[in-house]
Amino acid sequence: MNDKTARQKILDAAATLFYNDGITATGINTVTAKADVAKMSLYNNFSSKGELVDA
Repeated sequence: MNDKTARQKILDAAATLFYNDGITATGINTVTAKADVAKMSLYNNFSSKGELVDA
């Protein structure tokens, strides 16, 4: 059972993608797909890609 919160899943996915592919090349859709969360979950936790990068 995966007990990570949506926020933690997003942060983990974004960190991996930003490291591997670069921040500019990584889109929100890619992050949500890797995190297996809805786009609305991302925007409920982060107001923008910039805020996600800063987290």
